[in-house]
Amino acid sequence: MFQYPSNDLLIFNETDNAHFPLASRAGKGIYLKKVLYTSTGAVYGAAEGVVSEERNPPNPADLYGATKVSCEYLGRQYENTFGLDFRICRLYFVYGPGKFPSRFINLYKVAFGALEGLKGLKLEKGADQKLDFTYIEDVARGVVLLYKARDLKHKIFIIATGVANSVGKVAQLAQKYTHFPVEVEIGPGKIMPRSEALDIRRAKEELGYQPHYRLEEGIKLYADWVGKMVKKE
Repeated sequence: MFQYPSNDLLIFNETDNAHFPLASRAGKGIYLKKVLYTSTGAVYGAAEGVVSEERNPPNPADLYGATKVSCEYLGRQYENTFGLDFRICRLYFVYGPGKFPSRFINLYKVAFGALEGLKGLKLEKGADQKLDFTYIEDVARGVVLLYKARDLKHKIFIIATGVANSVGKVAQLAQKYTHFPVEVEIGPGKIMPRSEALDIRRAKEELGYQPHYRLEEGIKLYADWVGKMVKKE
């Protein structure tokens, strides 16, 4: 997905590099001044502890993380070559209004699926997997702050909450606030190589970013949105 909110900005969220040639034309007739690339905390792989931009270089543990970090490197080279202002947001496990749980990867589908009244919500393992789940409005706020920021010291920012919550806890809260009777079964253990909490200190200090939604509040709001949308259908 890519968008042109104005004639000086490209928001880019591709993992296949298909649209980078568009950005490369900045010096050839498409006068883009700024490119925001929405990357992911998956570029850190399974790094332990609270992961930060300074302490942890990219070390992806799967193809998704690898394609994301490859776009980061390509974008930085386009900046060097064509003079684009290339900025990177590393987002992490975004959830909330705008997308049904059934349209996410299976982990999301099972963890949040109770909100949609889905059936057969079962995983053999994964309840102990801790991740930095981030509500969509916090993500949107962080992206806008990065877009508006001037005289940046850095070009890469983590936009998350800084707090790790387990998939099991997410599933419990989804069952608590759902508008539908549904059961969820997730076995113990982890399901993927991922870091847990991400350090948002840089975004706080340089962008003035601050997450506003704790997990329970975000899931409650998500539940209300999903409930309304399902009724409309």
